[in-house]
Amino acid sequence: MKQQVQYWRDWLASQMEIDEAHKQSLYLDIAQGATLLKVNYWLELIAAAGIATLGLTLNSPAVIIGAMLISPLMSPILAMGLSLAAGDFILAIRSVVNLILSSIFAIFLAITLVYFLPFKEVTTEIANRTNPNLLDLVVALFSGAIGSLSTCKPVKGIVNAIPGVAIAVALMPPLCVVGYGIGISASHNFNIGIRVATGGGLLFITNLVTISFMAMLVFLLLHIDTDRVKETVREWNCNDRESQFIQNRLRENKLLQNLRLIGSLPGRLVMILGLVLLLAFPLTESINRLSREVSNRNDETRIRRTVQDIWNKQIALYPNGETRSYINQLILQKRSEELVLNLTTFTNKPVTPQERQDYINNLATALNKPADKILLNLVEIPITQFEEQPINLVSNDANLKDLLGSFTNRIDQSIRSITLPAGKQLVGYKLISDQNLNLTIQISYLADRVMSDDAQDILETNYIESIPLANVGVDLIFLDGNKKTLAVSNAPDYLLLEQTKIELDRWAQHLNEFSDLFIEISIPNSNNSDQQIAIISSYLREKHQISMDRLIIQSSNEQSLVGRLTLR
Repeated sequence: MKQQVQYWRDWLASQMEIDEAHKQSLYLDIAQGATLLKVNYWLELIAAAGIATLGLTLNSPAVIIGAMLISPLMSPILAMGLSLAAGDFILAIRSVVNLILSSIFAIFLAITLVYFLPFKEVTTEIANRTNPNLLDLVVALFSGAIGSLSTCKPVKGIVNAIPGVAIAVALMPPLCVVGYGIGISASHNFNIGIRVATGGGLLFITNLVTISFMAMLVFLLLHIDTDRVKETVREWNCNDRESQFIQNRLRENKLLQNLRLIGSLPGRLVMILGLVLLLAFPLTESINRLSREVSNRNDETRIRRTVQDIWNKQIALYPNGETRSYINQLILQKRSEELVLNLTTFTNKPVTPQERQDYINNLATALNKPADKILLNLVEIPITQFEEQPINLVSNDANLKDLLGSFTNRIDQSIRSITLPAGKQLVGYKLISDQNLNLTIQISYLADRVMSDDAQDILETNYIESIPLANVGVDLIFLDGNKKTLAVSNAPDYLLLEQTKIELDRWAQHLNEFSDLFIEISIPNSNNSDQQIAIISSYLREKHQISMDRLIIQSSNEQSLVGRLTLR
């Protein structure tokens, strides 16, 4: 039996044109590749980890592929598989140490880059590597097999790039996701960071173990560890500094000597196969969860299509074919056996109670669901109320006024649910729409300085996602809350200087727009303070109709009169 197995292993190697000389060269090349002393390896590792981390941050598949092509982890992975196939304990120690140090280094580099990044968003490319499933394990099996076979095959003609792509695609990006998650947990959000790091770590370990397992099988099938090859490797180990260092440590440590004796070929196969099967349990649960999510998405798509189709048939058009209304936004919620539909529509004729009930009944029939289990929350936005100016809720039509009130209340809840960065205060907002129904929400905030462009982009995205409308734009308006000197002359009539008038005009405009805004004036302890306040109050009242109760007067140690915008 043993001779037959040996025959087929040698036959397969000969069919791939792998002779004895090539086996010796291949074994030595892989063993030398597991070294920690090559500067070019560490430079490649730095480049691959840096490019992968930035590619994940930028959500750029092209940049991530660039990191994959560098493939610095190829050598220690192949060395791990070869050591398991040949029972080479020295090579196993070298490859394990190399992988551990390389992984720690790549993770640390990713953490460092994340720390200095101005934004820490979990992009799609990152999220895709935080939920591994059983299919990822299967991909790693094929990747490890084709990578190992291509490495063993003698190079003829054009060099094949499959090994680098097959191995690095499965290792470096998830390894950097681990570092990215740790960086987020330490500097931004602990819970999100931990979820990202553990998901990336599971994918990395899965691919590492599976690819090593497949490399081991390939090297076994090709009979790389012949007696002549082993003799050549022993001679090489006697002259290699790292191998000599490990051999010396083995002689000094009895525990390591005992471990060296443990590891027959069946034992090594059972060990690595056991790890693969152990990883299959959480990955199977992940694919089951993915299957449920796909099923839920398909079900949601079917419901959305049905909701839209019945609306178009029943309510969207007048009998003469003219447009009456259309659905702008649909949000589905499932509560036990109930289906909640949150519809936002643009219309020029509100839906009657009978039309509403008929619509629910038709939906129930189409979805094969009891009508009392379908709850419809309908927000109707009258098209006739939209003009090239801020929306005005004043209307003689009580029904239209109630509809607009419901709509703006929903918008108000969405806007106020978003927390602004530290030192920034929400003042208010305006809804502006044009004749094409393009809605823009102007959100004003009070702060000492304007937000950075990155912070504004993130905040505007959060607002848009929270608002129950499609095709909505958000503009952030900065209101300067810094203290300003209010210069008043010491002449008998206490004239306001021109710069003070400009500042008061600007503040008054904001006060007329937002009722929650006030002007806070700090007055020094001087004899003419009352007169200065009086002239400022008179100017605001006569020119801008700002009453005295919109001023907050307080004493201070300032050398001159100082004012600023504030929220009570």
